[in-house]
Amino acid sequence: MTLIIMENLTLAEQIMSIMNKDRKQRESLAANDNNISDGTIIINQKNITIAQRYFMNRRVRMLVPEEMEPMLEASADIKYPSKDRPQWIFTMEYSTVDMTLAISDEMSRDEDTEEIKERVMAWMQTIYPISAIKDNNTIMPFGKSISFFSFNLPLHDGMVCQMMYFTILHRKELIGTFSCPWDYGDEWRPVWIQMLHTLESNLGIG
Repeated sequence: MTLIIMENLTLAEQIMSIMNKDRKQRESLAANDNNISDGTIIINQKNITIAQRYFMNRRVRMLVPEEMEPMLEASADIKYPSKDRPQWIFTMEYSTVDMTLAISDEMSRDEDTEEIKERVMAWMQTIYPISAIKDNNTIMPFGKSISFFSFNLPLHDGMVCQMMYFTILHRKELIGTFSCPWDYGDEWRPVWIQMLHTLESNLGIG
C-alpha cells in the first residue's frame, strides 16, 4: 500500500482513505469474477463452495454457499428475538451471513410479487429513511416472478446489508432475506442476485 500525502488531510485520514479505496477495488474485482455456476466464489479473500440445496421440506431449491446451516435455536433467540421471526433461518461465517425464509398467510398470485415488493420497500423507507434502496428489480427464473431489493440496515451491533425477495409458493407469499456485514455488501449482493436466478419453488406441485 503506497502512502500518498493529500493536502488538508491528517495522516490517519489519508491512511483510511487509501484503505477504503483498496477495499473497494478488491470488492469490485471479486464481484466481477464471482460466478456461482463455477462452483466456487471469493468473498473477503476466502473461497466459498456453492452447491444446490433444498429448503422448506424440499419445496424450494437454490444454489447457495455449501456451509449454510440452520441457525442454532439459542442464537436465533438472540439475533431474531421477535415472536414473528422467519420460520427458517440459516447462517454461516460465525453467524454473520444469514439467509431466512418465511411463508405469509396472505393469499397471492404470481403477478403480485412486484406489488408486494413495493409495499414492503415503502414501509422500510418510512422506518429507515436514510437507507438507500439498491438492486430494485423483478426477474422470472423458471417462469416464476421473483421481486427483490437491497438496503443497508442499522442494527444495535452495527450496519448490515440486507436483500429481501418475494415470490409465491402454493399461492402464498414466500418472503426471503439475505444479510451480511455492511463491509462486504458490495461483494455479496451480486452473488445473492445470481442465487435468486437459480431459485425453484413449488417443486412437485406441477
